[in-house]
Amino acid sequence: MNPKALGEKGEKITIGELAKLDIEVAIPLSDNLPWDLILVWGSGLHKIQVKSSKLTTAGCSNSITFDLTSNNWYKKTTKKYTAKEVDAIVLCDYQHIYILGPKDFAGRRTFTIRYEASKNKQSKGCNFASDYLVTEERLSKLWP
Repeated sequence: MNPKALGEKGEKITIGELAKLDIEVAIPLSDNLPWDLILVWGSGLHKIQVKSSKLTTAGCSNSITFDLTSNNWYKKTTKKYTAKEVDAIVLCDYQHIYILGPKDFAGRRTFTIRYEASKNKQSKGCNFASDYLVTEERLSKLWP
């Protein structure tokens, strides 16, 4: 599967997972926007960028790394997302979806999710899957 097809698959999975939580989603008519979906939560509309990955972190089988940048293949440029462009980034590993607020993604090129604790039990600086999993509770923390 090419990168565009993998990204579209991630978007479809994200829409399905949000539907399981009875969360409405609007889809733009164009793919030239810095966001992929509009998530309807409470009384607000939230711009969502979806990032998909199967890339396990080198030397660590219990984590996955997501690229948080936007690429312009014609200009050969890469840029990071800002809170002005998107309200949140949803990460899809093709089984679960995780959500990052602006404090989580601001200034970052990548984000690594750990599925379980490391062998040495280090937790400082680790982004555990359970902390970012999309749930009503997590969304309420992002948008009270």
